[in-house]
Amino acid sequence: MDERVGRFAGFDLWIAWGLQLPALLVKGAATHQASVTDSPHGTIRSLEHTVQTFEETANNVSANIKDSEKRLRDLEPKIGAPFEYASQLTSLQKRQQEILGKLDLNKNQASNQLEATAAEANEVQEESNIQREKPERASKRKNRVHI
Repeated sequence: MDERVGRFAGFDLWIAWGLQLPALLVKGAATHQASVTDSPHGTIRSLEHTVQTFEETANNVSANIKDSEKRLRDLEPKIGAPFEYASQLTSLQKRQQEILGKLDLNKNQASNQLEATAAEANEVQEESNIQREKPERASKRKNRVHI
């Protein structure tokens, strides 16, 4: 729960109680956090630094906005334009298919899949044969006469 504790440099000063150390909040149009330190002097320096960097932070944000707007203006004409290297991409994709065909990679992969499927089928057949043999052996044992 936040609690207003006063004003500092024309801004409202709040303390936020958390799980560990409390935090100092400097609230204006936005909320900024300052550190609570081991000494009163360190806490005051943290508050001063927070307030002093407002202008620098605002300048950085303004510069980022201007850069983003410029990039947007530069990129807007490219929206919907054909891909510059489309023909080169198509020819390279065809070349790749030719190389794969010559290396016979696709067929090799398909034959490996067929071999794996055949091996699985053989295992299932062997298990089925073993299960069929067990009842036959049991019935032979019952038919034996012991003297």
